[in-house]
Amino acid sequence: MPPARSPVDWYHAPVPSPLPAVALFHGEDGYLRVEGMRRLVARAVAPEDVAWDVGWLPSAQADQAAALLMVRPLGPLRVVVLDLEELPGESAAGGLEARIRSPLPATLLVLGVRRLDGRTRLGRLLASAAHAFACGPMTVAQAVRWAAAEARERGLSPRPGYLERLVHRIGPSPGRIAQELEKARAYGGEELDPAWVDLLAAPVPHEGVFALMAAVLAGSARDALGRLDDLLAQGEKPLGIVSLLEREYRLVAAVRDALRAGCARAELPSRAGIPPFALGRYLDAERRLGEKALDAAVMALYETDRAIKTGTDAPWALERLILRLLGPLAPAAPETPAARRP
Repeated sequence: MPPARSPVDWYHAPVPSPLPAVALFHGEDGYLRVEGMRRLVARAVAPEDVAWDVGWLPSAQADQAAALLMVRPLGPLRVVVLDLEELPGESAAGGLEARIRSPLPATLLVLGVRRLDGRTRLGRLLASAAHAFACGPMTVAQAVRWAAAEARERGLSPRPGYLERLVHRIGPSPGRIAQELEKARAYGGEELDPAWVDLLAAPVPHEGVFALMAAVLAGSARDALGRLDDLLAQGEKPLGIVSLLEREYRLVAAVRDALRAGCARAELPSRAGIPPFALGRYLDAERRLGEKALDAAVMALYETDRAIKTGTDAPWALERLILRLLGPLAPAAPETPAARRP
């Protein structure tokens, strides 16, 4: 499989040539996954063929996706789009595996999956056979580049400083960026003034915190500390970061408690107090964090909050917090602010 490129590289680029038999959009960002699949289909299939030769199916219909790929195209290309939360189990994946191993001419399978599990047979097959498009979180610098390409595509002309100011205010979320660009166009036309950012765009710190927590759960000290630097560069208050992280960990604990009580998956959002679309993220976190790690994280957040409020150097306290959350995967943390600096 070709390396999964960053959204900055593939999102606004032309359709791959030659067209792959299997295209895989994978990662945590739902906007990039869905829009990426939609854009690929729109560019690969002639408008008059879309109604006949494109099938969009939910994950429960993986077997139907395999069947559609065996039907003779009505036009020049048959496209089957399968939008998954997770890869189907072994029993439901057999037909898909056969089509991926031996694709028919003039067919394109487009898969969207939040998490690619390389432990399954289908996951390993996709990792070797599919043309991959990464849909993971972006850094601030990547988001500014993505926003510049998105503005050009929409025919907008941001004045110097507009895009940087926008991303620092709302976070590196492509869905929010696209929304704010259209809002700015409706407000003042195609030339975007940096002064409009504070007027039109409400700051949303949660996106950056989600990316920070994802990096911690992945065990990547470098990525996690980079995400922390991004949040501080955006002007987020240290105590605000601690508060939002504490909220996330407490929601994970609420999911754990609900599962232990025998709560059905459909009832988890209301029981734990989380939005339904975010359930997968909290279930992932609950699986990755053991009981001791989760309880230790809540205690570390409490101690960091207290330390900052009593005068400890806030950036150092936050860095130490991230290393504590990472646990045994992290390098040893310095014991004092002085030990961290020459």
